[in-house]
Amino acid sequence: MNSLWLLSALVIFAASFMQGAAGFAFALLAVPFLVWAGYPLAEASLLTAFNALLIVSLATFRFRKVMDWKLLLPTIPLRLVTIALGICLLHWLNGLERGHIRQLLGGILLLVIVLQVFVRPKPRKQLATIWWWLAFGLAGLFMGMVGFGGPPSVLWVMAHDWPNQKSRAFLTGLYWTGLPIQIALLLLTFNQRLYSSLPLALSFIPVAVLGVYLGLFWGDKLNKAHLRGAAYLLLSFAALSSLIQP
Repeated sequence: MNSLWLLSALVIFAASFMQGAAGFAFALLAVPFLVWAGYPLAEASLLTAFNALLIVSLATFRFRKVMDWKLLLPTIPLRLVTIALGICLLHWLNGLERGHIRQLLGGILLLVIVLQVFVRPKPRKQLATIWWWLAFGLAGLFMGMVGFGGPPSVLWVMAHDWPNQKSRAFLTGLYWTGLPIQIALLLLTFNQRLYSSLPLALSFIPVAVLGVYLGLFWGDKLNKAHLRGAAYLLLSFAALSSLIQP
């Protein structure tokens, strides 16, 4: 085992643990830290998406009885188009200097943190249609471009007066239907450069499974507010490190 694999495994483990314990942050943590470790952005996105698909598949099975497919399925065509647009932007970004890519990721991550911490929309029964287009359009665009597209859809869900289980099931279903699109388009766009990364992605699966199960176990024992605070501290560290030390 080389040092890069061990560092990458630690990143995947930490991200999956936080996903299991706090219920979010897998891609938000994994992509910036993998880029920071030395991976190109496209490869970091693939490694993250591949292992995230495993995690959300387990969660989707858990929520299968409460999944609202009528609400979920109409988002797929829009996200298919916007993920493709995002990957076109990723193709351009992948050619930039690594320091510039890190700064871009840091800026986007910092914006995400500010939005999720300070924006608290008042829950209501229904939103105007324009917010549906913006939320899932931006979610797909960011998923394709930088590997994490959850925040716009999370804000959209937070703006609805849904019970917690319905919100979690819907977000899980979003990731479960979006990740295969992201992975397929990444492989089609970058071809051999990413096909050679698939064995590496497979090697992290036991690490991701262990992390998410330990996170679920400890998440039931630890204070949720403290867990979320720890997640935001890690995300802030990733964002500021990327901005200050590109």
